Amino acid sequence: MDQQTAAEQFLELVSDPFRSQIQGAAVASALVTSITLTIGIILLFSYLRPRNTLVYAPRTHYAHSSSEPKIDKSLGTWMELIQKCDDDLVTGIGMDATIFIKFMRMLRDIFLILTVLGCAVLIPVYVRETMSGSKINVFSRMMPLNIALKSFWATVSVAWLMNIVVCGFLYVNYQGATKLRQNYFKSKEYRESVHSRTLLITDVPDGGADEKLLEIVKKVKNDITNTTPRIGRDVEELLGLIKEYEKTVEQFEALLIKPPESLHHSTCDENLSKLRDIKTRVEECRAATTEKSKTLPYGFVICSSVEDAHAVAAIANDIDAPNVSGATVQLAPRLPDIIWQNLSLPRETKKRRSCMNNLWIILLSLAWMVMNALTAVFLLNLNNLGLLWSSFNSELRKHPMLWAIVQGVVAPATTSCLYTILPKVFRRLFTKAGDMTKSARDQDVIHKLFGFFVVNNLLVFSMMGTAWQFGAAMIAAKKQDQKILDAINSGETMKELMIALCNVTPYWSSYLLMRSLSAAVDLAQITNLAFGYLKRKYLSKVSPTPRELIKASEPPPFDYVNYYSYLLFFTTVALCFAVVQPIVLPIAAVYFALDVWLKTYQLVYVFRTRSESEGMFWKALFNRILFAVFLADIFVVLVCAAQSGGQDRSWAWMIAVVMPLPFLLYAFWRLCSRKFDKRFKFYCSFASKVEENVDKGARLETFGHPVLERELMRLLVYENVTRLLGGQTKAKWSKLNIDSLSHNAMEVEM
Repeated sequence: MDQQTAAEQFLELVSDPFRSQIQGAAVASALVTSITLTIGIILLFSYLRPRNTLVYAPRTHYAHSSSEPKIDKSLGTWMELIQKCDDDLVTGIGMDATIFIKFMRMLRDIFLILTVLGCAVLIPVYVRETMSGSKINVFSRMMPLNIALKSFWATVSVAWLMNIVVCGFLYVNYQGATKLRQNYFKSKEYRESVHSRTLLITDVPDGGADEKLLEIVKKVKNDITNTTPRIGRDVEELLGLIKEYEKTVEQFEALLIKPPESLHHSTCDENLSKLRDIKTRVEECRAATTEKSKTLPYGFVICSSVEDAHAVAAIANDIDAPNVSGATVQLAPRLPDIIWQNLSLPRETKKRRSCMNNLWIILLSLAWMVMNALTAVFLLNLNNLGLLWSSFNSELRKHPMLWAIVQGVVAPATTSCLYTILPKVFRRLFTKAGDMTKSARDQDVIHKLFGFFVVNNLLVFSMMGTAWQFGAAMIAAKKQDQKILDAINSGETMKELMIALCNVTPYWSSYLLMRSLSAAVDLAQITNLAFGYLKRKYLSKVSPTPRELIKASEPPPFDYVNYYSYLLFFTTVALCFAVVQPIVLPIAAVYFALDVWLKTYQLVYVFRTRSESEGMFWKALFNRILFAVFLADIFVVLVCAAQSGGQDRSWAWMIAVVMPLPFLLYAFWRLCSRKFDKRFKFYCSFASKVEENVDKGARLETFGHPVLERELMRLLVYENVTRLLGGQTKAKWSKLNIDSLSHNAMEVEM
């Protein structure tokens, strides 16, 4: 036989990149590694937690977190974390964090039930049918590779059960999320906030003014009274002044931490004079901005009550923009959530930038496919690398168990590391595309990331072997002057696809196992612990300012985009491969049971929400889970279609039984949308207004760009340097308690 060329050998490797004699050992190594390290990290966390509360419970150091329950500092008491109800969680950690925990609890319950159903039905059927093959390992026996056609009715039955279970939990939890939102709309915190009764109006026609905003609102609901309009103004000059002021404050604070003997009164007086001068210019600019500056095509209308604002927004949600002078009317988000530079972007600009975003994502997907191919060929099967690298091949044969462990751990870990880069790239793209709020941007990022991961890291990655088999068949047909179509048909395409799915299951099983380890690593906060220690050590050597100490110890923000993307992709993989390798169901169930426990602790004691969307992530999550179930149904159809070709035509009946499921999913989506969407978005008790105990002075508040209203930054200085400021300032005392450091500091008002 002629020796294979390098190109032919590479094609053969890529056509089945997952074959290996050490696949079983790789999965076993991932299992052992995940369990061992997870337990070890949790024990390490239990030891470190009471000794470093700045890292493991930073929210308890701040006044606004006084509602968090106090936990004992003994070794294992954190494991008795209270099972709070959702309404209590909203009060303590906010709607976004509560929805996250609710979503994880739902996934945990779904996979616990699917584990019982799937493993009780599928594993006995698959194992019984393949017991005769003595050379088949245990892992392969739990896959539908060598079973009778009639046994696939069990697969079809599990597909129906899976759809019923997931839809049942989605319905119940959508109902619960809607109730949470309605209760939140009634809460004192929400009703006392100005944004709760404020409307955001964008795409206001040119030359708009306050009166134009009122005209637009009247077109939506003409019986609205006692409203306060405020058109958007150009604040670029004011923004520049405030940035200059804050930079000067920080430079002055850095100057004041030098030894007192090296400072002079004249230097302090000069900086104080500069700050007063900038402050005066800011006040003058604010006065001019509210009267004379250029108007922008957006504005806010403050209504007299929450009910009025929600009534207008609910009606505007159902009518077209041309009916309200081309403008868009919606509830105003919280001020920190707004991306101000995007409010004034025209619709055409947003559409153009959105098209460019899609182009960039397509190009990124193509580049990612190449990376996936190389990962699939070499990292997931080290034997393939050994075929092309002789010295490595000899090392591989000497220590097969060692390299099995490497294969089971390194490949999933590499993929997980690459995933952390993408959310940052996508955020930048959607900020430039024109999303008006950070929460809307994050929802768009989740949407695109989910699609990106499913297409590139699930479908393309999993079916790569079949695609290359197509290529091999066409190349061989061309050499032998055969028809390409006949060559593809002779290759039994669907069976090759089935084999490709079964071959890739060891990787996805290892990936799911490694996610449990990642959850424990998140809990341990090893990186934050080390970084925080080094930062405080470094800052102590260079004499940090009080402001730097506060920033170094404040609770880190929770990255909802990253975690939601992981959870959705994780769920999609587990649902799709549930009928191919049922063992993924208990793996997913264990992961969610562990992670919901760990994440509840972190959201209560460690993380903060950077910009609150008030639970608006839920609909995006609901839609993605439904799509994951739809994709799982497609996998069931492929598994059944792979049995075609024989005399028995029952495989066609199996497909016919599965085919109604996608249509039923669509009907379920329509049902939930009609029943819950409006009540989820808006407060629906318009007829009977809630008794409000809101201070009447709050009615005089305004709503607009923060630079127009917010208080200027104040100096934070240590007590021992206040004498240098002389009598030129009014000072307010405060105490900084930061970890083991305790400093008397003064907050100085100019």
